[in-house]
Amino acid sequence: MHADSPCRDLQSGRHPSNPAGAQRGGTMERTAIASHPKFLLSVVETARALNVSRKKLWEITAPRGDLPCIKIGTRVLYSPADIMAWIERQKLQQHQEAAQDV
Repeated sequence: MHADSPCRDLQSGRHPSNPAGAQRGGTMERTAIASHPKFLLSVVETARALNVSRKKLWEITAPRGDLPCIKIGTRVLYSPADIMAWIERQKLQQHQEAAQDV
């Protein structure tokens, strides 16, 4: 492996930016991950964030529902911005339905 290669050294598990060789999942790596927000969330992460089952998430995901998703290969992923916009639409829709019932 070249000294300036961005790849992890497969034998030692070390990354060139981490010459001390802290193991994956160490404090240094968790801090780096926490400082970079995720652009897309998995099905499991999205279901947990919405506090619904994966089956319910599937039902509300487009084209069955109106929650947009992004497919990369076989993976179904969700944008946090799309999730927040969907929540706002649900709140507005429920508010409008409640106003019609009065």
